[in-house]
Amino acid sequence: MHPILLNLGFLKIYTYGFCIAIGFIIAVNIFIKKAKSYGYDEKFLENLIFSIFFAGLLGARGLYIIINFKFFYQNPIEIFKIWNGGLVFFGGFIVGFIFLIFYLKKYKIPLFNITDLLTINIPLAHAFGRIGCFMAGCCYGKETNSILGVVYKNQNCLAPINIKLLPVQLFEAIFNFSLFFFLYKYSKNKNLDGKITSLYLIYYSMFRFFIEFFRGDDRGNILFLSVGQFISCFIFLFGIYLWIYLKKKISQ
Repeated sequence: MHPILLNLGFLKIYTYGFCIAIGFIIAVNIFIKKAKSYGYDEKFLENLIFSIFFAGLLGARGLYIIINFKFFYQNPIEIFKIWNGGLVFFGGFIVGFIFLIFYLKKYKIPLFNITDLLTINIPLAHAFGRIGCFMAGCCYGKETNSILGVVYKNQNCLAPINIKLLPVQLFEAIFNFSLFFFLYKYSKNKNLDGKITSLYLIYYSMFRFFIEFFRGDDRGNILFLSVGQFISCFIFLFGIYLWIYLKKKISQ
């Protein structure tokens, strides 16, 4: 498609990075506005978001490097070229979540108050990220004869060129936009008790497990599952456990 949004010669703006930036800015603004309505300090929220962002970025890039270790071992300079694509969502999510636990514990803030507010907006930022993936050609789908198929012709794209591929990145973007609107609507007049977090974990892991069957890029395997599917299983089970635990806790 169009991996480079703007080329001024001395400056290149990559579509992948641009989409991630737009999604991040919009999601952060919604998060801060909603969190402030619950009484949280804006400065604290800003520091929290940027800390999680960098922790998540390291996790997302780190897992991508692990999955593609042979390539990066032979081309170590490519490790730093994030603008070309190459972030694994689950890596960022897991590292960011672990960091969040310790961060909130330090300030003695209830975990689910913040995770609920964050998970409302994660699919929104993720949706823009998947649009960026589509433009860059990463995370591409399997070869297809379907009318939904797209053909990459730009040599700079990460996807195979001149082959009709399923636009799984756009399928996931549509799902994530839908999940955002659902969670946002669900959150109205709801307590920040962790249910929003568990719903996000359940719905996204289910979809991710399914869409992985239609991915055409090499994502590594664990047993007979892709890495994404393997992680999705654990996130789904944790989401179910969390939902049951919270229901019992609230009913007591």
